[in-house]
Amino acid sequence: MQRQLQAQSVDLSTLSKDLNNNTQAQKQAIQAQNRLTAALQQGLDIHAEDLAPDIVRAIQHETGMSLTENIQRAVGRQLSELASTVNAATTQFKLSKQAAQASQAETRATADLIRRNLLASLAGFGGSLLVAIALPGWWGLFSLLPLAITAGYLLIAKEG
Repeated sequence: MQRQLQAQSVDLSTLSKDLNNNTQAQKQAIQAQNRLTAALQQGLDIHAEDLAPDIVRAIQHETGMSLTENIQRAVGRQLSELASTVNAATTQFKLSKQAAQASQAETRATADLIRRNLLASLAGFGGSLLVAIALPGWWGLFSLLPLAITAGYLLIAKEG
């Protein structure tokens, strides 16, 4: 029993050290993330003139604008292109949504028409069968004439 308690004590001691190390690593990661977030919120400042002055002079000579102006113009152009792409996608989505709604309404109307026609056909078929069963001999066969006419109409309507 005592050995078991000692083993559990060693396990808890190791666990507490591991948890402490893990907590310290998470704190460091959070601090780095907070510094990065603050830098992004305040804006990144790149001193390209100090790093590559020849390239900066060549860009200024080619465009007649400073490096910052070139970057601003390029970013603005890309943002405008992105905004127009988003607008086009939004318009396309709205058109697709309208087409889907129209198709859904048409399908619903077709299903309602089929249901009404099916119910009318079943009622006529049932009535014709009842009359055919109730009437003796040739009169029963004669009473199936409306059923034959209905079946013919449905076949013609299906082909048309």
